[in-house]
Amino acid sequence: MEMKETENFFQILHTLWPDLKIDLFFISEKRLHGEGRGRLCLARDVPVDMAFQTLKKENAWWKNQKRGENVYFAPSSKMQTFPLLFVDDPREEKTQDFACILVETSKMKYQAYFRLDEPAPIEEARAMQKLLIQLFEGDLAAGSIFQLRRVPGFSNTKYSEKPIVRTVKCQNVALSTQELRALIQKIQPQPKTQTLPPPTATTQKSKASKPKQKSWEDFFSGDRSQADFRYALYLMGLGWNEKEIFETLLKESPSLAERKGHRHVESYLIRTIQKAKKVYR
Repeated sequence: MEMKETENFFQILHTLWPDLKIDLFFISEKRLHGEGRGRLCLARDVPVDMAFQTLKKENAWWKNQKRGENVYFAPSSKMQTFPLLFVDDPREEKTQDFACILVETSKMKYQAYFRLDEPAPIEEARAMQKLLIQLFEGDLAAGSIFQLRRVPGFSNTKYSEKPIVRTVKCQNVALSTQELRALIQKIQPQPKTQTLPPPTATTQKSKASKPKQKSWEDFFSGDRSQADFRYALYLMGLGWNEKEIFETLLKESPSLAERKGHRHVESYLIRTIQKAKKVYR
């Protein structure tokens, strides 16, 4: 049954993206809990219609069940156009009115794929995917166009109950690439047409003097690290500098020392802010 789930998933991808080539990975159960080795690449540049056979040769289902190896894939770095966009951890209720491929990775946790009616070049696809992540309240930290994705038909050994990753929705209706382009253009900041005088000692203000309408709690939905990231992104959008964001997270994010350890709080916040900078650009 699980093998058929995997085979069907790759058949769907091949139908929607016939020239897709992927890289296949194992990530150990220990690594998902912050220990053990990093990810192990099984194969690179595998045509998607050969992915199922590649995993069979690797005896991937046995390794998943007996060794706790989690199976992931990502588009090959050689791909330059994208007819499918990916959103990790979207709000399930947000996807209900949209056609997509929805994969349940654990209880109430999902990964979603959205088809475009016209493939987008890589840079444009990045911008469109970022927009979809924001619209569906997905994980901005997992927004790379080459982000790792779980393969259906395998156990998610991160959790004690080891749920099987399954495709729970498959609707082949495309989003309009032109409409996404227009929406991106609409929400992009417009260039200033007015030249402002240089600030003086009496007019210059700290960026932190800009009013913020939200606090850390507004971004918390169960995952504190994700709330830290989203809050940093929000403050960055207000024009706050890194020091101000750091100090605000240090003040408002609860139980940082307990969550990350006293010695690691500073490096954790710096990494979080740097990730937000990459997305905000």
